[in-house]
Amino acid sequence: MSSLSTYQHCTDTELWHLLKKGDQRAFECLYERYWLPLLDHAYQRLQSTDAAKDLVQGLFVNLYVRREEIPDIHSPRHYLFRALKYQVLNQLRGTLLRSEKLQQLQAEGLRERQPREQASAHVIEKELEGRLRDAIHLLPEKCREAFLLSRMENLSYKSIALRMGISVNTVEKQIGKALRILRAQVGNYYLDCLIPFIIYFL
Repeated sequence: MSSLSTYQHCTDTELWHLLKKGDQRAFECLYERYWLPLLDHAYQRLQSTDAAKDLVQGLFVNLYVRREEIPDIHSPRHYLFRALKYQVLNQLRGTLLRSEKLQQLQAEGLRERQPREQASAHVIEKELEGRLRDAIHLLPEKCREAFLLSRMENLSYKSIALRMGISVNTVEKQIGKALRILRAQVGNYYLDCLIPFIIYFL
């Protein structure tokens, strides 16, 4: 095999094994197949084109540098999206650490109501995630289902209505109800900051 067009007929798994052997054409083909899907996935979570591009580019650079060390797997797609998941989560952690709102939460002593004790940003982050997770689990069943289909699977209200066998208007009301309940439990900023990343800690 010599031309890139020939490699395009290979399965992902075949390309993966060729990459492990140092085949640059196989890498280029994987890059061509997954650059845009990974970029779109990262953008949906980060809402920043530049940040999404940096993460995906870094992912592929690391993949090529470590090509001889990567494990034997059956689903390169799953491997790439899982690797991206952790990079996105790390980006979220960095954003939270730099956030003025997070500093305010630390200053106010949200954690255990101890204003004079500064908890680590990582512990506070985990506490915030836990509060949102608990609040979601306490939602009424239909509310929770509609909300998670919207936020985790990025389905439109029409698609959710078809999936659940209810009207679009009912979907809108259920998601609105879910958001009201969650905001009452955890606050507007907290909710808006972590909702895009629900899939990573539920």
